[in-house]
Amino acid sequence: MARKTVIRIDTSRYRTPTQEDLDEARDHVARRGSTLDSLRRAAAERITDTAGRIAEIAVQYGIAPEEFAFDSSVSEEMMTRVAAEMEDLEEQLMAMAREYATRDAHSDGMRALLLGMLLSLGHRNLGLRGTIHEYLWRTLRQTEGIIAAARGLGRTPTQTVSLVRSNIGQGVALADMQRLSRYRHLYRAPFISSGGKATYSDGTPNVQGVPVSGMRATLSAVTNAVGKTLDYQNMVEMEQKGAIGYWQARGSDYDCAVCDDEVGFHGLGDMEYDEYPHISCCCIRIPIYRKEELDNY
Repeated sequence: MARKTVIRIDTSRYRTPTQEDLDEARDHVARRGSTLDSLRRAAAERITDTAGRIAEIAVQYGIAPEEFAFDSSVSEEMMTRVAAEMEDLEEQLMAMAREYATRDAHSDGMRALLLGMLLSLGHRNLGLRGTIHEYLWRTLRQTEGIIAAARGLGRTPTQTVSLVRSNIGQGVALADMQRLSRYRHLYRAPFISSGGKATYSDGTPNVQGVPVSGMRATLSAVTNAVGKTLDYQNMVEMEQKGAIGYWQARGSDYDCAVCDDEVGFHGLGDMEYDEYPHISCCCIRIPIYRKEELDNY
């Protein structure tokens, strides 16, 4: 349940926010949450389907589990087909991100502004496309590891494909990986041989101590970028209406010191760049107007 919203401003200079202002602020958070939930589900379905198709391709070649890897030196034909699937998936995810981030843009100018913001967001200054490419590479390495582990333990091709589909969101086929842990030095697939610390696409090691799901990372990258773009649009539209800032208020009773610290007035200079404390944050931002600016709007 949300806390009671208390706004402390100089009412001799600024108009007290109306119930409509409060409702619109809450509606933005609700719409953003619904949009990101829908995007996450759709993107997860695309990634899972692609991983399944790649597994179906891989098991056709009868490669020994210990030698199996997505590498042209193992099978150039297999790698060509797999690369085509990965490129298509990357394009699909980019198209989905653009669609969800701009569906409420009411002009070509706003759409261009939002696309510029969206494409700039990502991990390690890679931008959105570079980030998606990086995390999909990690997803492919995990798919490779699941296939090698499953085949190494005698799973049938059908069982192998099923394991990929059901485990790709976790990053590993847990039981199979655990059973193979003592033999991992015999396997070429990096995700097995490294114990889950597979390399990034540029060859640098993933130094994290536990296996990380490429699918989860991809979904987070896409939804985070779209969520930040939607928040950016909200800020721009506030400014266009003449707001001089916003009052940030808690949107729930969840105990969060970071959100508590953000409660209060934020000036216009913060509006385009001030990210929410969390991508799933339900704090609300209520526009604040000078009385004369509101009268002229």
